[in-house]
Amino acid sequence: MGRKSKLTEDQWSEIEQRHLKGEAMRALAREFKIDPASISARISQRVKQTKTLANQLATAELAVERLPISQRMVIRTVADDLKVINTNMAAAGALSSGTSRILSQIANEQALKIDMAEPFSDIELLKGVTFAQKGALEAAQLPAMFMTGKADPQKVLGTGDEDEDTAMGGLHLIRARKAAREKGTA
Repeated sequence: MGRKSKLTEDQWSEIEQRHLKGEAMRALAREFKIDPASISARISQRVKQTKTLANQLATAELAVERLPISQRMVIRTVADDLKVINTNMAAAGALSSGTSRILSQIANEQALKIDMAEPFSDIELLKGVTFAQKGALEAAQLPAMFMTGKADPQKVLGTGDEDEDTAMGGLHLIRARKAAREKGTA
C-alpha cells in the first residue's frame, strides 16, 4: 500500500481543486513541502477524468439550454429515468453475483456425485452440472460488466424470451424487467 502521506485528505483535496483551477503542480508542491511527483502520482488521473467529465457536462448543458423548454423537460425526464435504470441494474448485478455463487455451488455439489470410474454413466447428472455451471457463468457476466464499467442497462434487461433468460441463470433479470414494465420504464 505504500507509506503514509504527510498530507491529510483535506490537503490533498485542496491541492486537487487548486490544480483543477490552474495552479501548477510545482507551486503546490513547494507550498505543501512535498515532491511534485507525489502530486502527479496521486491526482493526475483523477484530475484528467474530472476535466473530461466537466467538459462533457458543460457541453451537454449548453446544448440543452439552446433547446425549447418543452424539449428540455423531456430530456430531463429521460435522463432521470436512465439514472433510475442504472441504479436498478447495479442492484440486479448484485443479485446476479449471488445467483452465480448459488449455481456454482449447486454445480459443484452435483459434480461430486459423478462416478469418476464411469463418468458418463449418468448423463442426466452431467447435463445438470453443465446447466448449473453455464447458468453460473452467465449470471456472473452482469456483475463483471458493472465492475469494468461495460454494462449497458438497455442491453442488460434480457432477451425478451423468459425461457432463454431462465436458462441463462437470469431469473432476477426477468423480475427486474417485469418490475420495469410495471413502472413504465421498459
